[in-house]
Amino acid sequence: MGSFLADVAKGVVTGVIAQGFTLLVSGVIATFVAPPTVAVLGVFAIAAFGIGFVVSEIDDEYNFTEPMKREIEKIVNEN
Repeated sequence: MGSFLADVAKGVVTGVIAQGFTLLVSGVIATFVAPPTVAVLGVFAIAAFGIGFVVSEIDDEYNFTEPMKREIEKIVNEN
């Protein structure tokens, strides 16, 4: 279950960062032209993929998802 919980924790971090990045990029673009939804979703998908690799590398080195994994494990074990 540890590997699964690590993936969940990394996914949460990646999703939050990718969402912020997407909002920033689409906000800047929107000052000039309204971006189509498909373009915004494409930016999110590509950003999430790239950010996921970086988050995984950082976690392998610093184990910053350990506290999140412990909390998720506690929630799973309570139910």
